[in-house]
Amino acid sequence: MVVLIVLILILLGVKFLSPTENEDNEMQTNSVSFDANDAVATINAVVVKVNDSDLIAIRVDNPDTLIDVSYPDNVNKDDFKQGQEITVYYNGSTLDSYPERFQNVEKIEVIKDKGDVDIPNSALRYAYSSRDNVKVSVDEITKSKISLTITDNNEYKYEYSNEYKLYKKNKDNEQAEAPNMPVATGNTTSSFDGTGPVWDEVTKVSNASNEIAGNVENTDDSTTKMTADWTSIYGELSEGDYEFVLDTSEAFSVIVYFTVNSNGEISNINTSLS
Repeated sequence: MVVLIVLILILLGVKFLSPTENEDNEMQTNSVSFDANDAVATINAVVVKVNDSDLIAIRVDNPDTLIDVSYPDNVNKDDFKQGQEITVYYNGSTLDSYPERFQNVEKIEVIKDKGDVDIPNSALRYAYSSRDNVKVSVDEITKSKISLTITDNNEYKYEYSNEYKLYKKNKDNEQAEAPNMPVATGNTTSSFDGTGPVWDEVTKVSNASNEIAGNVENTDDSTTKMTADWTSIYGELSEGDYEFVLDTSEAFSVIVYFTVNSNGEISNINTSLS
């Protein structure tokens, strides 16, 4: 009986003493490390911008991913600067937002004064650029073309596409609810899915490209002039309300609203960045 008890104790001791983790008691998953001792997750990042209440940074393992790191208690924002590589200690949870936001940040540690990862221009534009520093003016507009000037006074300029689209207000469906709207097919693409005006892409007269080919001029570092002649794509515009939409590299577009009357005259010209 005594021998049996001794054998059981030996087996139990082997089970509890066998290592189930690595020597530093840390497990790796998806480039985020979890310290099993205090259940705190860590991630390495490079600082893009130091704000009063948080840091905008990029992940070292994925520089195209922006993160937003709130300061924990007793942290001085003056300890941080752009380009530093940091380790963020948090509880392992993130908010479903853009940029990715970490919950319950417990510590931010500076690892290197200069990180090894270059900050992408897209991250710099997000952190430092503003639509308020962009002005759009219409130099000329007819039934066949538009000429406009974009003045971007940001240090990190937005990138403006050479592709555009023309939309026309569908007055027949002006108060349509989204579920009752016609299915967009072929050359008809709705630019609005809700109650209110419905904008459909103007019917194309050919398969020509929607590019502003050869008609873009950068007059200086801040000013871009462009002309789009759409006669080969959409033909001359008939009477109605229209949107000229030029995309950017960010989550907004340059939009010019205008009206063509029954005589082919243009009025009600307005611009927006949205």
